[in-house]
Amino acid sequence: MAAALMTEAELAATLLRLTGAERAPLDTVKGFSRFAVVVGIIVPGLCALPTAMIICTDNGQPLATAAVPWFAAHSLGFLTFAPLLLLVRQPASLSEFRTLVVRNVPRAVGLLACVVAVCVGTFWQHTLPLLFLPLLPLVAVAFVTGRLGAAIALIVLASVGGGFTLAGYGPVALMAGTPGLKAQFFQFYLVVAVMIVLPVAAELRRRDALFLRLQESDAGLRLLTDHLGDAILHTDVTGVIRYASPSLEGLSGIAPADIVTLPHETIIVAEDHAVMKAAREAALADPDRTVRVDYRVNLPTGEIGWRETQIRAYQDSDGYPAGLVLVVRDSTDRRNEVEALERAAGSDPLTGIANRRAFFAALDDAAGSANARSSCLAIFDIDHFKQVNDRYGHANGDQVLKAVASEAQRALRGSDLLARVGGEEFAAILPDAVLSDAHTACERLRQRVEALCVDAGARGVIRVTVSVGLVEIASGATPSELYEAADQALYAAKHEGRNMLKVAA
Repeated sequence: MAAALMTEAELAATLLRLTGAERAPLDTVKGFSRFAVVVGIIVPGLCALPTAMIICTDNGQPLATAAVPWFAAHSLGFLTFAPLLLLVRQPASLSEFRTLVVRNVPRAVGLLACVVAVCVGTFWQHTLPLLFLPLLPLVAVAFVTGRLGAAIALIVLASVGGGFTLAGYGPVALMAGTPGLKAQFFQFYLVVAVMIVLPVAAELRRRDALFLRLQESDAGLRLLTDHLGDAILHTDVTGVIRYASPSLEGLSGIAPADIVTLPHETIIVAEDHAVMKAAREAALADPDRTVRVDYRVNLPTGEIGWRETQIRAYQDSDGYPAGLVLVVRDSTDRRNEVEALERAAGSDPLTGIANRRAFFAALDDAAGSANARSSCLAIFDIDHFKQVNDRYGHANGDQVLKAVASEAQRALRGSDLLARVGGEEFAAILPDAVLSDAHTACERLRQRVEALCVDAGARGVIRVTVSVGLVEIASGATPSELYEAADQALYAAKHEGRNMLKVAA
């Protein structure tokens, strides 16, 4: 029998080492489950039959009557006492127990005393079936004192309940049957208690460790975001801000406390709400992708600023979108530089109006939308401009070009596009204008230029005129066809004497 007991213990230790259950039997529910299967089922199951054969050979009793009690008793012994012994060997569990108990000594001592009192009260009497009663303080002890405290409370239950049960007291005494059957039932009851309390302690341990890691990560993230020039925002899936880093105030002049709980669109220019919504939905649809978006914001100063934002979604434990993290950067200066470059690329350096490239791009758009609205194209040319350069010099010729461009802008509407498309040749697109309205505007332009006087210093005053060709932008016409028609009308105006307006046939 001694050899059988030693073999059983050695087998349990070996299997625990091989399965890894020895290292952390109560760190997780999975770890405890593996531990319980090894020491509560496999080891007692393997040893029950050969040991029962030894017992039956000695006293002649049936094999089952020896094997079943052996299995039950040794399964209970392993499940009840092995966790305590393994936990005592672990410095981490001892440190956890000391920390939890020292943090609230009166409550820990009170709960352990409550376990003793409830166990005594439950098993001292045998008139009421109160076996469920000790489970409540056992779970409470697991919450307050951790894994080691839960193991100690289970030993209290086994000691107090077992002693009273063997003496014929307690709820188990209400059962009909032999003392051996009652002892086996009490063992089963203890196994149930162990399977309830120890997994709870393991899950609490796992959640405490996870919470601590989250706190560490959160503290590190907040320390990082507090010193970043970029702002960090956390929003829910609808865009309501749940966190804003302190750098937001330096970035946009908005205190984080003033924007938390508000929709992100609160500070975004209304025209860009759809842009932000589309970016948010794209990030939520693919949490593994970072979405970049540019939009405008309303600043407390009343100005408009540009923001470049990287958005990434994160999911909850079930795989559903739970929120978004946004890294926000001020891109106002860069955007202004880009727009200035774009304006420079599309502007005539002498007159400041649109250049040939910008004009023909706009003409493409106008021709493409001609079926939806009426628009007109005008081309005008300074008459005898070569004589101006020859007589007054190119510097004064440049002044004439600038003066003509200025007068043309005053004659046209703000929505009209005026461009210099050649040396002394200009063109204008008049959107949303029927031919009669465009004719009036171009005639007004011709008259203003005719009345123009450009001071050439000692060389006197320069006076010029323009000839204008006008065409309606018809549906189906290509930009080159439209320009050719307006140019033919301009040629007709020059051929008939200049300083006049002609409409294309």
